Amino acid sequence: MDSGDKSWMGLRRFTNEYINGVNNFLDTTFERASKGDEILCPCKKCANCKWHHRNVVEDHLVVYGFVQGYTKWIFHGESFSSRNNPDHNNKEGSNMRDNIDGLLHDTFRDVAGDLRLERVREGPFEDVKKFFKLLEEGKQKLDHGWCENFSKLNFTIRLFLFKCIHGLSNVAFGDLLDLLREAFPFAHIPESFHKSKNVIKDLGFDYEKIHACPNDCMLFWKENEKENNCSVCGSSRWKTVNDPLTNESSKILGKVLMYLPLKPRLQRIFMCPETTANMKWQDTERPKDGNIRHSADGEAWKNFDSLHEDFARDPRNVRLGLSSDGFNPFQTMSLSSPGKDIDVYHQPLIAELKELWETGIETYDADSNQTFQLRAGLLWTISDFPTYAMLSGWSTKGRKACPTCNHGTCSQYLKHSRKMCYMGHRAFLPHDHPFRRDKKSFDGKEDHRSAPTPLSGTEEHNKLRHNLDVMHIEKNICDSLLGTLLDVTGKSKDHVNSRYDLHEMGIRKELQPVQDDNGKVHLAKTCFSMKPAKKKLFCTVIKNAKLPKGCVSNKSRCVEVDEMKISGYKSHDAYFIMHYLFQIVVRKVLPKKVSMALIRLGNFFKVISSKVIRRADLDTMQSEINEIICDLEKIFPPSFF
Repeated sequence: MDSGDKSWMGLRRFTNEYINGVNNFLDTTFERASKGDEILCPCKKCANCKWHHRNVVEDHLVVYGFVQGYTKWIFHGESFSSRNNPDHNNKEGSNMRDNIDGLLHDTFRDVAGDLRLERVREGPFEDVKKFFKLLEEGKQKLDHGWCENFSKLNFTIRLFLFKCIHGLSNVAFGDLLDLLREAFPFAHIPESFHKSKNVIKDLGFDYEKIHACPNDCMLFWKENEKENNCSVCGSSRWKTVNDPLTNESSKILGKVLMYLPLKPRLQRIFMCPETTANMKWQDTERPKDGNIRHSADGEAWKNFDSLHEDFARDPRNVRLGLSSDGFNPFQTMSLSSPGKDIDVYHQPLIAELKELWETGIETYDADSNQTFQLRAGLLWTISDFPTYAMLSGWSTKGRKACPTCNHGTCSQYLKHSRKMCYMGHRAFLPHDHPFRRDKKSFDGKEDHRSAPTPLSGTEEHNKLRHNLDVMHIEKNICDSLLGTLLDVTGKSKDHVNSRYDLHEMGIRKELQPVQDDNGKVHLAKTCFSMKPAKKKLFCTVIKNAKLPKGCVSNKSRCVEVDEMKISGYKSHDAYFIMHYLFQIVVRKVLPKKVSMALIRLGNFFKVISSKVIRRADLDTMQSEINEIICDLEKIFPPSFF
C-alpha cells in the first residue's frame, strides 16, 4: 500500500478531501487486506477489532474518524505489502522496507554498543554470537537478483508473522515452506518450522520449558532442577512410553510448564517509540475530568500511588493485572486446571515480579533515547468466582463463600436441591426500607440486621486486590434467567426439588407442591411462568433482532423457536442480551413487577460496563443493585441464588 501523504486524515470529516482520502484508503485496503468482502474497521469506535463491509467502514470513518495515532496502516496492508512505489525505490532505505538493523540493535543494544566502542563485552558471549548470526542473515539477500525487498531474516520474520496472524498449524507452516522452496529453489528459505522458530527465539520471543511434577506438587526448577523425583509425593518427572512398532520403551517428560518470561516482554514494549508513548498515556494524555474511564481514575490506583510515591514518580513503571481466564497460547484447551496447586506454577512469575518490584531492570526508552530502571508491580488479579478461590486462597464454596462478608455471609443449605443458596440481601438496604418489614415476600421474618463489615485484609497496601470478571458473571446470570424463564430442562432453577425446599423453609405456601389423592404432584404457576405462545415470542424476538454486524455471533443458530430454547451463545452475546434485548422482550411476555426487575438488572450491567462512568453513578448503582437483588428474591425461588 502506498503510504504517501496522509495529511487528509487530520482534516474535518465532512470535507471532500477527507472523503476522497477515505475512499482511496478503502480501495487499496480491499485490494490488499480484505477477508472476503470485509476489512477491519479502523474507526475510533471499532479500533481495528471488528470486521465490517465497505459501506459500514466508510460510514464509521466519516462519523467517528480514524482511531487516534493510527497513521501506519499495519492492519490494512501497509506493513505486509512487499511492493514498492516507484517513487520510493529511489530513496535510500525505502519506507516500505522493514528496519531489520534497528530491530537487531534494539534487541542486542548492549552488544552493539560495546562493539561500536571496540571494547570487550562483559556479558554472556552467547549474545554476541546470536547478534552476529542474525546480523549476517539480515544482510543476506533472500535470492540473488530477483528480490531486493527481502533479506533472509526479514522473510523468515514475515513468514512467522503470517503463521501467527492466520493461525496456521506447525504442519501447515512446514508444508508452506516446502512449497516455497520447491517454487524458488535458489531462495534462502528456512528448511523447517523448527529452524524458523529458532530465529524467533534468538530475537527474544522464546519461552522456557520447566519440568513439573505430574501431580502438581513442585517444579524441577532452580535448586531442584536436576532432581528426578518429586520431593513431596515421590513421583518421577519421567513417564515411560512404548513404541508399538519396535516394542521399545523410552522416557518422556511427565508434565512441562511452558513459561513466557515477563521481563524481556516488558523491555520489548519500550523499544518502539509508539508503544512507549502509549505506556505513558495515563499520565500525559488521559482526560482528568473526575470520571472513570481508566484504571488510573480509580481509588485503588490513587491509593497505591500515595503509598509508593517513588514508584509512582516515573509514569513508565508498569502496574500489572493477572488474568487467569482465556489464556491458551498453545491451543490445548484439554489441559485440566491445577486448582489450588496453581501457586506451584506461579513460582517463576513470582520470582520475576519480586525482582521487578524491588530492583527493576535496565530498559531502553526509544521515545526519549535514554535508559531507565523499569519497575513493575502486580496490583490486581482478574478472574471468575471459582478461580478467585485459587488465586486468593479463600474458599468460594460452602457457608462462608463470600470473601467480603466472611462470618456474616447469609447462607442456607437446600436439602432437596442439594446446594447452598445465598440470600438475606435485605441487610444491605437502608434501615428504614419497607422491604425490611416485609415478611410474606421473603422468609417470613422481618430483617433489621446491619450489613456485614467487609474484611479489609492488607488494605494499607492495596485497596482492591482481587477483581471478578463482569463478563463471566453476566453470562452466568443470563444462563440462569433464560433457563428459568423458558423452563429448560436441566437449566431451570424452578423445579420440583426447589418447590420442596420452599416447603422445608416454610415460605411461599402458594408455590409449595401439592399432592393429590393419586400421588401426583402439582406445581402452581409462578409469576414468571410463560405459556408456550409467549415463550415462542420471546425466542423469536431474540432470534430476529437486528444488531450491528460484528457485535454478536450468529444468534439464529443459538435460538430454537419450536423447542423454546436458547443455548450455545458466547459471553459477548449474553452482554447484548442483558443490555438491550431483555429490555424489549420482557415487557411483552412478563408481568410488570418481573419485567421491571429484569430491566433494572440489565441497566445495572449496562452502566457498570460503560466506557466512561461518572463517580456519582457508582453510589447510585450500589444502592440500586441492593434493591434489585431483593426484588429478585421476591420473584425467584431460593435455588436461583
